[in-house]
Amino acid sequence: MEDSVRTALRFGTSAGSVEERFQTAGMTTYPKSLRALMDVLSPETLTFRSDMDLNDVAISSTLTVHSNGEYVWDGRADDSGTLLGDVYSLSVSLTQASPDNLTFALVQNGELDAGKHENWHQFGNSRWLSDHWDLVVVSNARWRLSQRTEIGTLINLIFGNGSVQPAPTGESTWPSWD
Repeated sequence: MEDSVRTALRFGTSAGSVEERFQTAGMTTYPKSLRALMDVLSPETLTFRSDMDLNDVAISSTLTVHSNGEYVWDGRADDSGTLLGDVYSLSVSLTQASPDNLTFALVQNGELDAGKHENWHQFGNSRWLSDHWDLVVVSNARWRLSQRTEIGTLINLIFGNGSVQPAPTGESTWPSWD
């Protein structure tokens, strides 16, 4: 879109209105304010980082958000166990809510074999981020890690009534101090 905006703003012999310039450049929508235009050309960026450990699951992740609504969430989960793996869930949400009590949040779920790791890469665009950038810049990130070890399932199968019941879940919540 940046190239289209640059094309639309070039002055020619028949400049026309700003809307006509954007349409000529092939843009279906055009920025509604100077701030929106600046976000297209050079978005502001915030990065939130977290390193968390819960039992034998360690997770390191980075969430990068941009004022134009784009986001990228990268992370790595490691299982230091030796027998069975773990099921984990990591969520991140911004601490500030909009007037309608909504905020930006993401979740990553996974299952790790003992002694293994996995990486993830989530990306996208959120209108909430661009519409509420003033709230984003004063937010911290709230991280929550839940983990369930698979040894509980094995013990229940061997010594229990033979049905699979989920093991208790541990939780850890950390605010971001970035």
